[in-house]
Amino acid sequence: QVSLEQGTIIRGKRLTYIVDEELGANRFTVLTPQYGRTVMRLEKITETDRLQRLNNELSLLMTAENAPPEHRTHLLRLYDFCVTADFKFLVASRVGPSIEDLQYKFGAMFGPRTVRHIAAETLKAIREVHELGYVLRDVRPSIFNIGPSPFGEKCIYIGTYNRVAYKGANNKPKRTRPHVRVALYASRARLRERECTIRDDYESWLYMVMDLYDQRWIRDEQGLGREERVVEILKQKDAIMRCESPASPLCP
Repeated sequence: QVSLEQGTIIRGKRLTYIVDEELGANRFTVLTPQYGRTVMRLEKITETDRLQRLNNELSLLMTAENAPPEHRTHLLRLYDFCVTADFKFLVASRVGPSIEDLQYKFGAMFGPRTVRHIAAETLKAIREVHELGYVLRDVRPSIFNIGPSPFGEKCIYIGTYNRVAYKGANNKPKRTRPHVRVALYASRARLRERECTIRDDYESWLYMVMDLYDQRWIRDEQGLGREERVVEILKQKDAIMRCESPASPLCP
């Protein structure tokens, strides 16, 4: 993790930035005269430099910059990127809280009208990523953010691209995480540690929307160990896709 003090000056390829505050792991709000408050994402350079997460995000956002404006309305705008001796970073547009943050803030389920709006906006966002030639591989409420206040809240952006990959690359995921929420939203292929495709993004989107409507759609099996939990969740998802579950939205 990269640590920066408030007031630290960082020079990029295009602009110079002043660190304002830390937002989270390797994420900072920075100030610049041209764009005001923006967000800087950093990744520490290691000897092996195997993660490449920031590289994949940079590749997607650079591709989006060259796409027609109507094909990137739900993606962050890239302002700058650079590599220093210790870390690499990119600077992108600022967004509001994530869908997950809003759930915790209000402490209640969203209403049907709000869920329909979230479903439509996130589906458009996922489609934009696919049209640019990439796969998200990690569709869940925490990666989607509403726009900045006071005028952009109705538009939903993809604010996190931790596992994005080019469609032609090897998209086989690493071992599944033990966190139950990831298992709930993950596609069946991802839980089986298989290569992820466009179809898996849409499958995860379906689970996410079902969970926004009613969290009783699946048993999260919290009392089980990680491996047993994944097996049980897979059984439930297979039943949903075969229309053998009353929670399935695919059945007439």
